[in-house]
Amino acid sequence: MTASGGTNSAPSPMLIEHLAVLPEMQVRAKTDPGTVKRYAQAMKAGATFPPLLVAEVGAALVLVDGFHRVAALQALRRREALAVVIPAASLKEARWLAGRANLEHGLQLKPSERRRVLAAYVGAGQHRRGREFKSYREIAADVGGLPHSTVRNWIRKDFPSVFARMAGSEEDGWGVGGLPEPEPAERVFARRVLEALDDAAAALPGVTDPQARWAMLEKVEALRAALEEAGVEQPDF
Repeated sequence: MTASGGTNSAPSPMLIEHLAVLPEMQVRAKTDPGTVKRYAQAMKAGATFPPLLVAEVGAALVLVDGFHRVAALQALRRREALAVVIPAASLKEARWLAGRANLEHGLQLKPSERRRVLAAYVGAGQHRRGREFKSYREIAADVGGLPHSTVRNWIRKDFPSVFARMAGSEEDGWGVGGLPEPEPAERVFARRVLEALDDAAAALPGVTDPQARWAMLEKVEALRAALEEAGVEQPDF
């Protein structure tokens, strides 16, 4: 099932550590600490929360809805949560899933965050019907009822090549065209892992507790074993 449809998947338990929590999946500018604290207090009191929404992109499980819930669970040192998994063809499609979820619930979106929702919508190709573009009014309705003139203006600024192909007026903007191919998900995941390793190496000199260093070494060894099991090849320079 893709971002354009729903899902009948039943929630199932999932380890939080198995989720890829990518900043680019967050439509909101930042996680709100007050919301995280309230969620954590409610969870501690036994409140039930909706399941997380996770996109399956290749072999990766990418969190697309539930960033505040995950932060609250981590604050409580809980490792597991219920999650619904939806297959997604790409990270751009997964980002639209995140944007659509934020339109349906949660804190009110700021204009800048609504603009990111529109960008995710266009990036996932939701602005087209086959090879035809939807009208600006249809797009505006899809992304939460924004004024269609605002949608037109943001597409003109953020997606000039798409705007150029959308012939006609702001009321009847139809045309033929498409977007460039998205960056392969595997390349994005590889970059995120390498960035995380660089950050870890930079922070390592500040870790003086031998037990903490031992725990880190165990994780490094587990990562090495997983990489070797998946297959590695030394590049030729």
